[in-house]
Amino acid sequence: MSDLTLGEQQFLQRLSSRPCIIEEDAKKMYESTVMAQEDDDVIRKNMADSIGRINRHLDSLGMVVKMVCLGPNVRYFALVNKLCDDIAKSFATSRSALEVAFFKLIIEKIVEDGIRMTAENADEIDRNLSAGCKGTLSVLEAKNLRMDLPESFRGKMNAYGAERAIEGFVDENWFIYRGKGRIEIGARTYMELPELLNRSGMEEMPQIVTHLSR
Repeated sequence: MSDLTLGEQQFLQRLSSRPCIIEEDAKKMYESTVMAQEDDDVIRKNMADSIGRINRHLDSLGMVVKMVCLGPNVRYFALVNKLCDDIAKSFATSRSALEVAFFKLIIEKIVEDGIRMTAENADEIDRNLSAGCKGTLSVLEAKNLRMDLPESFRGKMNAYGAERAIEGFVDENWFIYRGKGRIEIGARTYMELPELLNRSGMEEMPQIVTHLSR
């Protein structure tokens, strides 16, 4: 990491320890790492510039720091795998094939609900206020999707296993809770798995930004 300042190395290390981070927290993290390193030969006072330098360093590793905009002043950052859009590979070290299949079913149902909501409320939805899928799914409905798993996985996930899997997906920001007992697509999914969302029927994606070094 010789091309990065000590502060940028620390910023990347802390960023990589979080599945996803909101912009306000990213700025605080930046100030406590990059901006705090007064001994660096070059102080990067612009977070976007530092992220661009970090992305140049990460390019050969197949990783990238992305930002997704989910509404006015609602932005998230995450370190994601840019070499593939395969959820099985994204989950390779932490999830079983059973959980991957379960995840895909949840995505399909949320996107389906989003398409329905958009069609029913086309005149009322202000796309400038909220980007991304408008669909949600109750946790109970999500748990019951274990009954719709492909035949090779049928009967291999009980209610407790489904609940634990959903909690894990939320902890890793693949989904987030909305309201009481419902989940929606999380920022990390938009950044790392856009093609999966497209294949599930989602056509309009939120703005995703990759900062490049100048």
